[in-house]
Amino acid sequence: MFSPSGKVLVVDDDEGIRNLCSEVLESAGYRVETASNGIDGLNKVKRFDYDLVVSDVNMPELDGMAFFDSASSICPGLSDRFLLMSGYLTEEAEEAITGRGLSFLPKPFRITEFIGAVERIMSKPLEGVLGRPVGMRNEGRIEVALPCEIDSRSGTFRAGLLDLSPHGVKAVYGDDPLKEGESVWVRLDAGFVIERKARVVWSMHKDGKAVSGLSFDTPMPASSIINMHASNQAHEDKACSNER
Repeated sequence: MFSPSGKVLVVDDDEGIRNLCSEVLESAGYRVETASNGIDGLNKVKRFDYDLVVSDVNMPELDGMAFFDSASSICPGLSDRFLLMSGYLTEEAEEAITGRGLSFLPKPFRITEFIGAVERIMSKPLEGVLGRPVGMRNEGRIEVALPCEIDSRSGTFRAGLLDLSPHGVKAVYGDDPLKEGESVWVRLDAGFVIERKARVVWSMHKDGKAVSGLSFDTPMPASSIINMHASNQAHEDKACSNER
């Protein structure tokens, strides 16, 4: 059984379905937020990061397929972490879902079917993104060269990321190392901003700079890791292009 720890957004104009999905997911250990329509859901995707979006297809104002397209454009990492639901599909919607290989659950559904569909998506590995597990975090991570901002007891300062994983980062900054055990806030900037509270696990001097390992209080969603990876690749490609 997959061990849940992710954050899920449930979008449905039917309050009963929203409440049912929320209760089932929270009982299974997930953190849940809800939206009553696609526009409300899109506003939340713009402001917060999620591991999974569960969405009805037939909704007023912005239907599920249009919501999927817009949300995936804002957060590409969510494109394979959507679970669409509906009691009725038009031929066009059915072709779009099938053609794109999207996860779909017909209504009405059994609770076991719902949880099973959620777990299949949430347990997908970050194939081709994270490297092999190494170091104290004992998990795969990606090497990056992206800016971040750290809020500490001594003030706010800019830093650079050296690597990134769902549970933490390695950051390089000035010459005054953070104290081990200290709590800080980390803002990751990659064209979109992600904030995480973190604990300083270790600090050291290296090549005239301070380097620290920071452990997040709550894991970073897989979709955000994918987006950070894509942003880093784009940054590297641009740098290579400028060197030519």
